[in-house]
Amino acid sequence: MAIADWRLPIKDLGLKNNQSAIGNRQLAIFINGVIMPNPKRRHSKARRDKRRAHDALRAPQTNLCPNCREPRMPHRVCPKCGFYNGREVVQVEQS
Repeated sequence: MAIADWRLPIKDLGLKNNQSAIGNRQLAIFINGVIMPNPKRRHSKARRDKRRAHDALRAPQTNLCPNCREPRMPHRVCPKCGFYNGREVVQVEQS
């Protein structure tokens, strides 16, 4: 077993499956013969909410196409007319 390997087989520690053990000031749970690290303390609601502050979905930004005046995403070919940066890049079928 490698020195830097954090997984320890249960038989080496004399514990059974899903049994907790505290060692080196870290709580661990054994799952399928492997020691798994777990947090020592529960994260508070404030800490959880601070982490989620930037997870909200935003509406995509749109610009008006200078050729056909339809909304399109910036730095992309216009899906209506096929123009980008003042020239036709994609042939679009007219309906």
